[in-house]
Amino acid sequence: MPDRTSRKHSVPNARRQDQAGAREGIRKIEGKAVARILDAKTRAVVGHLYEWNTGQIEPKWKDDIEREDVIYDYA
Repeated sequence: MPDRTSRKHSVPNARRQDQAGAREGIRKIEGKAVARILDAKTRAVVGHLYEWNTGQIEPKWKDDIEREDVIYDYA
């Protein structure tokens, strides 16, 4: 997982078990927020990082605008 103070990094990759689950037809049904996504300059919350029942991890942006210079806050 990314360091919570790192600034420029991509969204964490899905886990290997996620790929196996996708082949077996497991659908995304339930997700939980595992981190806040903060703008690196303003520290404003711009989205949340969700982990789904399939093991997949993906961002959900507040205003549907994907950003690159962000911090993942797992606190």
